[in-house]
Amino acid sequence: MNILNYIRFKVFSIGLLYSISLLLILFSCSKKEPQPVISFSIEYGKEGMVIFKVNSSNAENFYWDLGDGHFNEIESPTHIYSKNGTYNVSVTAKGKGGEITVTQQVIVKNILGSVMFWMNSKGESDIAVSIDNFGFIGNIEDVNSQEPECGNGFATTFSQLSEGEHTYKAKEIYGANPKEWAGTVIITGGLCLKKQLTY
Repeated sequence: MNILNYIRFKVFSIGLLYSISLLLILFSCSKKEPQPVISFSIEYGKEGMVIFKVNSSNAENFYWDLGDGHFNEIESPTHIYSKNGTYNVSVTAKGKGGEITVTQQVIVKNILGSVMFWMNSKGESDIAVSIDNFGFIGNIEDVNSQEPECGNGFATTFSQLSEGEHTYKAKEIYGANPKEWAGTVIITGGLCLKKQLTY
């Protein structure tokens, strides 16, 4: 190798080494975005209402799976569940540094239900109805030829009942030998049970 080629080779080598060193310095100095960090708390409201409150950093977008087939993209949503139960709720937070998902169980047990008592035949007397021994506070005044909707004026409906078993009593208001009924009903939150009384 003559002296001119040697000088050219050294200059090229030094230039290449400088370029690589500069790239390494620039790459090592580039800022890495931090990963999102997220948690959420749960606050229960009335009749299936759940309020979610997010505590996060480095997050820009949120995607909620509320566990009952509903989804939301609000940072801290409020949701009303239609049935009592346990729901697995997850939220995914996305930011410049990536994404993270956290999951938490939500237990809904404050949705109330109702029961309607009705008849398709009766005697001359109206029927008084009591639920949970609170006194005879409902009357069946007339009959329905077929199963009515809850709230029907000829039936009597008890609402705001907790989920589970409840006792009932019913009796004819007057008559020489008034007929009586008694039993239990199982209430499901968010639903109206229809209970027919028969002779």
